[in-house]
Amino acid sequence: MEISNAITIDAGEPVSKAISKIKGSGLGVLVFEGKEYVGMVDERQLREKKFAPAKTKVGKLAVRTPVLSPTSSVDSI
Repeated sequence: MEISNAITIDAGEPVSKAISKIKGSGLGVLVFEGKEYVGMVDERQLREKKFAPAKTKVGKLAVRTPVLSPTSSVDSI
């Protein structure tokens, strides 16, 4: 997947907005704070955590995943 096709959301947005993006695409969303990568949120995090969708910020649920490039080695993960 090209990063231009990735679905993103700002860490300060409510979880309810992430839910609508995930439901519309079936994919997780990449979470950013400004231009800085924070992590990702997918359906599993939404099912397993208890939160108030309109009040909880998506950055609180984001799980940090490895950042890879085409030249990354498996040993660097």
